[in-house]
Amino acid sequence: MRRVSRRRTQTGSVMAIAAGLSFTLVILGVGFFFFTMYMGAQKETKNAVDAGTLNVGRRALKDISVTVNPLGRYGDITSDKVNNKITDCDSQMNLRRINRMWAKAMLFKINALAAQNDGTGGSGNSNASDALSECESISNQLAAKLKNQTNLHDFFTDVASRNSVRMIGQGAKVSVIAGQNWQTAQMEKNGESNVMLGGSGGNFFSPPGFDWNSSDLTTTTRKPAPQGSNGVTFFKGYQPITLGGANYWQVPFLYDEKPHLVARSNFEPEKTGPSGWSSAVPNAFSCEGLASQAGRPAEKATSWMITNPRQTFKASIPTGFVKIRIEKPQVEYYFLPHVGGPFVHYTPGDDTYGFTISNPSCTAPGFGVLCATSTADPVLGSDVVGRSVDDLLFDHPGMSAGDKANLERNLVSRCNQMISKPGVTITTGQMHNALSNDENRLALLAGQQNFYMYSPDGETIKCRSLVSPFLTPEAPWLLAVSGNKADGSEKAYKEEEGVGPPSFGKATPDPFCKVISPVAPGVPCGLLTFKLKNFWKSGTGTNHCLGEVRCQRGTDVHTVTISVVTVI
Repeated sequence: MRRVSRRRTQTGSVMAIAAGLSFTLVILGVGFFFFTMYMGAQKETKNAVDAGTLNVGRRALKDISVTVNPLGRYGDITSDKVNNKITDCDSQMNLRRINRMWAKAMLFKINALAAQNDGTGGSGNSNASDALSECESISNQLAAKLKNQTNLHDFFTDVASRNSVRMIGQGAKVSVIAGQNWQTAQMEKNGESNVMLGGSGGNFFSPPGFDWNSSDLTTTTRKPAPQGSNGVTFFKGYQPITLGGANYWQVPFLYDEKPHLVARSNFEPEKTGPSGWSSAVPNAFSCEGLASQAGRPAEKATSWMITNPRQTFKASIPTGFVKIRIEKPQVEYYFLPHVGGPFVHYTPGDDTYGFTISNPSCTAPGFGVLCATSTADPVLGSDVVGRSVDDLLFDHPGMSAGDKANLERNLVSRCNQMISKPGVTITTGQMHNALSNDENRLALLAGQQNFYMYSPDGETIKCRSLVSPFLTPEAPWLLAVSGNKADGSEKAYKEEEGVGPPSFGKATPDPFCKVISPVAPGVPCGLLTFKLKNFWKSGTGTNHCLGEVRCQRGTDVHTVTISVVTVI
């Protein structure tokens, strides 16, 4: 009996131990299950908040904006396309485009500074300052909207609430935790912006009298440099670019870098904006969300990210134009009154001629040696007839290389400011080709004198008269602004002269005299001198006009008539 009792006691102890162990294992299993659920819920919550935060950065690029005047200074860059089509502009200035606006304001200023250095500033500097004030106002409004977390909450919820957090419970969703963990930052200081300068070599097709400060510019700061970034020069972001004592700004967006999450330790120190920009436009955001279901424990998480539009723009004034005025050629008559001269200027009633061949006659009384009258019968127009706008501006014997180069550089710089497509630049040769349009030869023959240089597509330059059938379809906006004047003052380049062909004439001799010059009909008694004088009037582009060229061609007619006393 004792052996059976002892056996039963031992069996009971084992069962008790087994039961206790089983209970412990159940408790551990339940604990592990809840721990796994907790960790899973935490991971799901973090993933949902990460997704919502990335969506905030993506949507903040385009869906938070400030409305600008569509016909004002910055209406033509409210587009993500670079085709210079006003119809693609929506009048909204957002984070994707903000650097385009600041870059355009810089171009206004450099045009004003170049003209000021050339002594032809006019009201350009004042207009550029007004344009900067408008730019700052729009930028400040955008920064305020981006820093107002209530404008971002829906972007977060749109994505975060659709992410599964079922480990919290069926039907659980992520919602916004409004408060201090919704922050903005200014990251990648001194990194490149998403605006590039056209060309290379230091001046980047800037106008005469201005060169960019190399410390304001940078190549891509990404290492290694991404494909497509080689040879490209960008503005630096979150660093003041000082022009004429005023600061201009850019937001860093590293070349072709994807929006991505960042560590809190990298985000927090950058919440303070760059020195000098009190209302800096942010490029990074932090968000906080809560995953919850009624009656269940809730989870919360915070994420940090930096955004990037992954689109490069070019500093440009898409609806800029240059006006070229070809004045009617002038004729000046000079007669030799007596032997030993000098020639005396005589002004008839009409001192202009057209762009066709003409044969006017000018009779001056009392000029010529022993002549009652002296008459010049020149053939005019050979210097202008059938010529292109480029010929009229630049083709002249002995033209000063310095003046030609300055006019060329002014025009090339303005042409490149009209180009908005990254990587496209207009060379001096391409500028001359645009001015050599055969269509304009016919327009000149038809009496047109005003021509406009513009870019219809952001990558090419055209020169046409307003009556051209091609202009309105290409640039309908130009009709509305073509009357705007350049805001600088006009500068005359050196007058050029070149010897032309001989001219003809006749004379009425004094009494008792006979004419010996010309000695017979058809024999020349004079000489034509062709003249060219170009004028440049700088424009900042704040009213779309980037400058005006005025071309004055002319002919001086020198006539000599001589009579002698008749011998009886």
